[in-house]
Amino acid sequence: MQFIFFLSSGLTNGSAVRVPAAHMSSGSAGGGGENKLYVLLVGAAYHVLTVSFSLYCFSLACSLSLSLSQTRAADSSPASPSVPSHAPYLLIGGGTASFAAARSIRARDPGARVLIVTEEPDLPYMRPPLSKELWFSDDPGVTETLRFKQWNGKERSIYFQPLSFYIHPEEFNSAENGGVAVLTGKKVIHVGRNKVKLDDDTEISYDKCLIATGGMPRNLQAIERAGEDVTKRTTLFRKIDDFKSLDKVSRSISSITIIGGGFLGSELACALGRRCKTPGQEDRTE
Repeated sequence: MQFIFFLSSGLTNGSAVRVPAAHMSSGSAGGGGENKLYVLLVGAAYHVLTVSFSLYCFSLACSLSLSLSQTRAADSSPASPSVPSHAPYLLIGGGTASFAAARSIRARDPGARVLIVTEEPDLPYMRPPLSKELWFSDDPGVTETLRFKQWNGKERSIYFQPLSFYIHPEEFNSAENGGVAVLTGKKVIHVGRNKVKLDDDTEISYDKCLIATGGMPRNLQAIERAGEDVTKRTTLFRKIDDFKSLDKVSRSISSITIIGGGFLGSELACALGRRCKTPGQEDRTE
């Protein structure tokens, strides 16, 4: 396995860049003398928006006229049964920041009801193991269990808490002792004054809101313009699905290029380099 390491830099200049879903090459390596190159983009740039938890979240367009607001309110779709209509504490994003905020809120107010909205299909989880500990696991089913050994030798899941820790969204408004609920697979597309709209047109009102959506890896324009033959063998790396896809493709291709020389790229270089140490294969980093 030939391993090439590229550096990339540059920021998104104040706006998070969203890219289309990555495509993976599923063909076997070396078939018919073909030497395929798989490109992995990691850590090229991140844009992180942080908002003080103690502040109200206001839309930039707060100067809309009363008549327009009334019109929109009349045309808005009601929330579906599984989506709470109101959240005292609304946290947008399902990463470490949101989960830490939820725990802090509950520590200060044990009866608080906290709603986390994330577009990912998973409950809040730790991202660092995706590029480190999971790759060094001896469990052949690690892509399904997502469990790893910590520095003290104890095994745990990458998820912060099991499903039983959270309350169901349908029980959110009626929970007597409060709790934390997670709406997975839901994307907030508009933040208004004390109200947000989801990608399915449902709306949720809130008292306090935290925007903690984190960052997105930045794609390169040169790769986006290179055509389908290149883009189908290129992926970004950030989520659980990215880890599963890279684990699968790394077992069947002959060469991987990592673009991005930060912590994430370096950690993946070490992990993939360790995997290729078999007779007749070569580990090279540039």
